[in-house]
Amino acid sequence: MLVLGTYAVVQYIVAPAWDMQWLAESGMVSSMGQPEPTEFRIFGTLNATGPFAKIMMVGLLLLFDGRGLIPRLAAIPGYASLLLTLVRAAWGGWLVGVAFIVSRLTGKLRVRLLFVLAVGVALAIPLLLYAPNTERVATRAESLTNLDDDGSLNARMQLYRSTTAEALLNPVGQGIGSFGTAAKLSEGEPVSFDSGVLAIPFTLGWPGTLLYIGGLVWMLLRALQIRKPETDQFAVIAVAIVLAYMAMMVFHNQLKGLSGVTVWSFLALALAARRYYERVPDRAQA
Repeated sequence: MLVLGTYAVVQYIVAPAWDMQWLAESGMVSSMGQPEPTEFRIFGTLNATGPFAKIMMVGLLLLFDGRGLIPRLAAIPGYASLLLTLVRAAWGGWLVGVAFIVSRLTGKLRVRLLFVLAVGVALAIPLLLYAPNTERVATRAESLTNLDDDGSLNARMQLYRSTTAEALLNPVGQGIGSFGTAAKLSEGEPVSFDSGVLAIPFTLGWPGTLLYIGGLVWMLLRALQIRKPETDQFAVIAVAIVLAYMAMMVFHNQLKGLSGVTVWSFLALALAARRYYERVPDRAQA
């Protein structure tokens, strides 16, 4: 987190030539901004803004379990870079994760979490105040309360209105590869589909959706049913990360690619924690 966040902030101000060449040649200028200092949405060492924002969201949640000086220092560029991505889905996912962690932790652990959060935000604010063009962060945040003029939200609502019936009334689905990068094979270019909720039934149909989502819900419920004496702080954070990604399913399918690796890995860690404390209950820490 310290390395990724620091590099991303430096990238935003300096605009290294190799990153700007990638931005220009990748064809993502329309969504990520111009390849000039402070004129683009930072993407750090990843290929695009969205994946970077999600990784930073996960890292910032994990920092709540960190101890010592480095996690505190890492929070400074971490929060600054997450905000400079302007990815509202990741902002919302982080809020969902923090809310769950606060609701599950008790006593000293909750107080420590709130203290770490306050210190991280307080230290990141000066960095944002002195960074150029950070008024875009405020403008982006204000758009969360002004939904009528939100172009991306309106486009997504139109997507739901136009494709919900098609996604839910086709029992066999359109098949894997019907959209995304794989659609280049049939359409000649990638096909975007900005809804993870509809993407699964649209692709897998009724039988595939029932099996796939049924397994996910079953595992998630088992993780959520972990009692406080049967878990520790890291296990709570692991569940929080999964819930953060579930909240972002309304924007994109978070169960595949880099996001999918993260979701399934942390869900497995949470279930492993439950299994561990069921066998060794006296090892519980929270």
